[in-house]
Amino acid sequence: MAGCAAAVLWDVDSRDWTGIPALTIAGRAEAGTTSSIVLMHSGPAQTPLALPAIIEWYRARGYGFVTIPELLGVQLAGLEPSGSPGLPTPTPTPNPSLPAPATRLSPAPR
Repeated sequence: MAGCAAAVLWDVDSRDWTGIPALTIAGRAEAGTTSSIVLMHSGPAQTPLALPAIIEWYRARGYGFVTIPELLGVQLAGLEPSGSPGLPTPTPTPNPSLPAPATRLSPAPR
């Protein structure tokens, strides 16, 4: 990849772009282990519904989250590292335009 400092790939694919339900997205995304990169997309409607459960699942197991530049130990031109005075540390915030997600995704009882 000419001109690129690094190529970054993933080892867990949520396949959220296929239109699968949030429960399935969460199940696929929770297959990660130490140093996994989980591929998810910002466009599919079900992805934001799956995120709270995915984040909770990883945090409950002691995992944390970093940006790709943090992972690679690089700083993007014009941006300060996360948590610095110029850029607040990201925290999940509810989006009032989306339905409230369940604390934990699980199949409906039969």
